[in-house]
Amino acid sequence: MSKLVAALAMSHSPLIPSIPTAPPIEKRERVQAAYDQCRAILEEAKPQVIIIVSAEHMSTLSPQLIPPFTLGVAENYIGPLDKWIGIPQKEYKGSQEFSHFLLSKLYQNHFDVAMAGELALDHGIIQPLHFVEPREEEVVVIPVVLNGITTPLPSMKRCYEFGKVLREAIEEQEIFERVAILGTGGLSHWVGTKEMGTVNEEWDRRVLDLIRAGRAKEFACMNDEEIIPAGNGAEEVRAWSVVVGASLSNHGQLIAYENVKEWVTGLGFVEMKVEEGVRI
Repeated sequence: MSKLVAALAMSHSPLIPSIPTAPPIEKRERVQAAYDQCRAILEEAKPQVIIIVSAEHMSTLSPQLIPPFTLGVAENYIGPLDKWIGIPQKEYKGSQEFSHFLLSKLYQNHFDVAMAGELALDHGIIQPLHFVEPREEEVVVIPVVLNGITTPLPSMKRCYEFGKVLREAIEEQEIFERVAILGTGGLSHWVGTKEMGTVNEEWDRRVLDLIRAGRAKEFACMNDEEIIPAGNGAEEVRAWSVVVGASLSNHGQLIAYENVKEWVTGLGFVEMKVEEGVRI
């Protein structure tokens, strides 16, 4: 029987590997410990495949064509596309069969997702994956890229529903028995504006408190206006909404939170409880 064995949501920043010593050492150690804990969760869960969801950064796709949702269907992926971040490029194994099954299920549920036969992966996917991918066994990687940068954006609720359909597809397919989902992005940060380097810690903690308090769906279905105070980079939390939807749970466990202005981001790490046989 196929099942979802882990559901994680976490922040990313290209500055973490590119200027690793910028923050105070105690903050660096706590962030590394959070990534290590996420890796341990995945190693214990033993997924054969990781669906990893991130936002477009005007690098993976193109300013001329940014669909709301893009799913990779390649047999292999190369990353990071942005070589300057300090992570060596490597090849990640994909699965056309699994990707096509996911696409078929999404199409049946009125999600007209773009299909990418070639996809070079940027820091939004590779940086967190580099820190958390299981070390002993090679896992298949299925990348999902959201439009979290150019209006109009898919709504948080739409991303949440997208995650619910992914969960149905995971349980219906017979290609892999054990699947994990990882959403990366956020929390509060500003990119390319005068506020860059600012972190809205109050907003970040409110989001994390909702998830811890069993109100994850409330967060996952926030309206656009509620995200604005956290900066244009916070639009990436749509990837977290996908994870909440896929978990079928209203409750998550906070792994860590750090306000790291040196990496211009409020960094959050959450493990969602994976419910079985429940639709929220």
